[in-house]
Amino acid sequence: MIDQLLNETVSVSRATIGATGTQGGFSQTFQDKGSIRCRIRPASVNERFLAGGRGEAVHLFVGYVKPKTSVVRGDVWARSDGTSLAVLFVRDPSRAHHREVDLEQMEGAEVV
Repeated sequence: MIDQLLNETVSVSRATIGATGTQGGFSQTFQDKGSIRCRIRPASVNERFLAGGRGEAVHLFVGYVKPKTSVVRGDVWARSDGTSLAVLFVRDPSRAHHREVDLEQMEGAEVV
């Protein structure tokens, strides 16, 4: 039922963290996890207020995916128009037929 509503495909990257040596440092790299079908809409005024109203211009969105889709906080979704969205929160449990994901548009960030 939700399949026909998932009108976008995004590429998903997930951060991996590794040690850089004996000084306690770490490095973060992103690994491609493939693509997922989703639906993305701008967050409502109430959803933006609940997200914390940071007092700065941020672009918040809500994404919808199938219930068993692997999504974790920190994932980066790359859209076909070149914009990237960071996963802020996965609303679990969402609904039986979909999961809701809070997203923030990343400005000037590259996923390597």
